[in-house]
Amino acid sequence: MSIELLTYNHKEKLTEAFERSHRKIDIVSPFLSEDTADYFSKLIKKKQIPATFITRFDHEAFVKGANSTKGLTKMLHAGVELLALLGLHTKLYLIDDRTAILGSANFTESGMSKNIELSLYIEDEPELFDFLQKYFEKLRDVCREQETYITEERLKHEDQLVKEENTHSKYAGPCKTTVKPFGAKLPASDDELDRDYVQELLNPQINYDSHCWIKFEASSRERRSSGGPYTFHEQNGIYMTRFSQARKPKRMHEGDIVYIAVHSRDRNGNPAPMIVGRARCHVFRETNVIPDGGQWPVYLELYDVEPCAGNIQDGICLYDLVDALGKDTYTHTQGREMPAESIRYSHRQQAYLGLTDTAEKYLEQIFKPRDKES
Repeated sequence: MSIELLTYNHKEKLTEAFERSHRKIDIVSPFLSEDTADYFSKLIKKKQIPATFITRFDHEAFVKGANSTKGLTKMLHAGVELLALLGLHTKLYLIDDRTAILGSANFTESGMSKNIELSLYIEDEPELFDFLQKYFEKLRDVCREQETYITEERLKHEDQLVKEENTHSKYAGPCKTTVKPFGAKLPASDDELDRDYVQELLNPQINYDSHCWIKFEASSRERRSSGGPYTFHEQNGIYMTRFSQARKPKRMHEGDIVYIAVHSRDRNGNPAPMIVGRARCHVFRETNVIPDGGQWPVYLELYDVEPCAGNIQDGICLYDLVDALGKDTYTHTQGREMPAESIRYSHRQQAYLGLTDTAEKYLEQIFKPRDKES
């Protein structure tokens, strides 16, 4: 586990991480140069792994050489997913599930080798990597939802516009052609993106460890029906709850308590995460993978499972728990001065969160189980 500062050696460290990669690479960079794109395209073709590149698609940047249509075209032909986002300034590199670079360096030759840049190189820090992965996924999902894919047709059109500018100077002044920037637009306010994950992790007063967890199932976009009872997922005689590859439950210990919260609705029909089950878990193993498991191929094995009495709507509303305990609900909020609304919506985009001892005792008193299933 390590976090180190990068100053002059961005290219060296990023290249090493790229060459070790075997699963996936995700990059967020406003700008791109043709030489870095050429290297990356050859790497992806050789390794045959999925890759996503989020960038700005701004006519002026292409005219002045800050971004490259040729480079983007090479990456597109290599199979890289290209997405455009308005107002992008983040520079983030995620390699497999263990290495991240976060800082000032664009994915350009200047950013990697010539400019004065400063970044954090993060390796085997699952807590921080998980936060950064979720941040990336939020940007990516917004682009996909708004369908701001950078296609070959769009690149050819932009390339023609650049040629029509008829200038060879990067400092030739304003562009002659007025072209509206292309890209997805983030919501005006997004609690998930506003959170300072790096500060949270590096603050030594914050305790992220726990022996009692809340695991979220379903999603705010695909809420589970509240009118029926909750049933634990069972496959081949094993009770389980499932995760994406990026959000493996590596922090959970053997015998930990896991409360299941389903994105559904309360008795009044209001959208809310409902706590509907309790179990203990075995320690997570990397072999806990379901072949052809789709979006949720990773699982955590459960035992002593107890679904709640009644239907999903009869469970415990997570918002009631947070309103009762405030910052003493989660391990990452305990002892911190945080707005009540931030605590209330801490669960957004999370696969699981650690609960405090106070929350564990509180839930033990009010959770009403049906007869045990095992």
